[in-house]
Amino acid sequence: MCRARHAVPLFALLLAASPALAADPPAPAPRTYAVPCAPSALLRRHAELLALAAAVRGDLAAMPAADDAATTRRRWTTLFQVAVLERDTAAAHAALERVRETQDAPAQKAMAGLFTEPLVDARAAAPGDFHAAYRERLRRRLASVPYADVEFVLQAVGGQMRSASPDTALGTARAVLDPLLENGRIGGDAAATLIALAVNDELVRDARADVLACLDATFAAHRNDAEVFAPPIGVVRPHVRGAWLGQKPPGRTPVRFAPAVLDSVNRWCNGIAFSPDGHECLLSVGGPTYGGSLIVRATYDAGAWSAFAPMPALAEFVTTLEPHYSADGATLWFTGREKGAFRRLYAVKRTGSAWSAPVPEPGPIEGDGDAYRGCCTRDGTWYFGLQLDGMMQIRRATPVRDGGYRIELLGAPVNQRTFDGDPCVAPDGRWLVFNSARNASTGGADLFVSFADGHGGWGTPIRFGPAFNTADDEFGAMLSPDGRHLFFTRHTASGSGVLVVDAAVVDEMRPSGRR
Repeated sequence: MCRARHAVPLFALLLAASPALAADPPAPAPRTYAVPCAPSALLRRHAELLALAAAVRGDLAAMPAADDAATTRRRWTTLFQVAVLERDTAAAHAALERVRETQDAPAQKAMAGLFTEPLVDARAAAPGDFHAAYRERLRRRLASVPYADVEFVLQAVGGQMRSASPDTALGTARAVLDPLLENGRIGGDAAATLIALAVNDELVRDARADVLACLDATFAAHRNDAEVFAPPIGVVRPHVRGAWLGQKPPGRTPVRFAPAVLDSVNRWCNGIAFSPDGHECLLSVGGPTYGGSLIVRATYDAGAWSAFAPMPALAEFVTTLEPHYSADGATLWFTGREKGAFRRLYAVKRTGSAWSAPVPEPGPIEGDGDAYRGCCTRDGTWYFGLQLDGMMQIRRATPVRDGGYRIELLGAPVNQRTFDGDPCVAPDGRWLVFNSARNASTGGADLFVSFADGHGGWGTPIRFGPAFNTADDEFGAMLSPDGRHLFFTRHTASGSGVLVVDAAVVDEMRPSGRR
């Protein structure tokens, strides 16, 4: 029996297969299924694929109702995908409504079926121009979504669509699903994922150009948006005393950092930074859809923490995120977006009790795309993520004699065009932690580490273990100013949590013989 747990990463399925916009894996049906060939080959054998979809539909329909929203959402997501393949418009709409019932956030509801529901409706419309019908429906849907909350996801979808080809789903199925075939049978989770890939495959083959045209028009229409992201900021509870929000140093296993405190501020805290003495804390507060973000600050003085509030020095930015301090606490680096501009990296300098005006780091960054998560070594070399055409990849900026920087794309094996980003480099450059969606079998974006090879390059990335990586998205690794603690974020369908671990565990992953 196939028992291997399987899920394809969020970004790999966002185009069509995950109408709920959550990192939930596909719903496993309660048995295994006989298939006449490898799963990848089944993608091009339509009759046999429909037979498998019908069997999965029957099993899911017979399952008793689940008590939790995540399981219910996964079940109805797969039933929606089956209905798309079967061209059953009524069943697709009914299943999608059940998916939306499990969503709490308005942005998640708006994103449910964003690209596939127009596909279903355009196919069912009166005979005519399918592409015109699809574009009109998708344009209306895109106009209805809260753009500031979902911009990052839309950019990622655009990147996936630009790089997609008729063979994309086949390649994913060969790499991920074919190894799960045992004695002519696949498990229910693999069957559900195959159905999801088949929906993606149809969308790419039938409407790729239409999706890209509508997304490009949406991006252009919102280029000059100036509404500042303003999430709700709660009062810190319970009352805590001491530096570092009263938390003890972490051990070798990642743990949630101050979960009760951070959740009282906002359950979508996706990043944290402390001053070297632990008396100043910055939180990056976002939302469920990787959209806007806001940096808020609190200080510890006279035995009490102040309330978290936005920083006046960053007021000119529409969105701010990813704060971190220099080792001496005199510089604060962050990612920000000004009105009409792309996200870029910035620095502010401490001037007494205030902060200077923001300046770009590491100087001008070329390209029509967003920069994220800058990190600097002691010798002034920068690493950051740059999202061009929707695809995030890691760049390195090396200082040159004229005072500028030479910016280059890191090659393989670090970048693999699998949404690779959020670099966190050791101060001496000996290792690089980053996140990537390359490991399809684990369900979401995961954390990896690559060790410097001593010749200006990087070794084969090593995936962190299950204490770090789960079926959800892990990202945003960042060192404390003294380099002793490693923070990272885990993003789930119900909230984001900041985790912390002793940074010594990174060096312990170095392959033997490479010191």
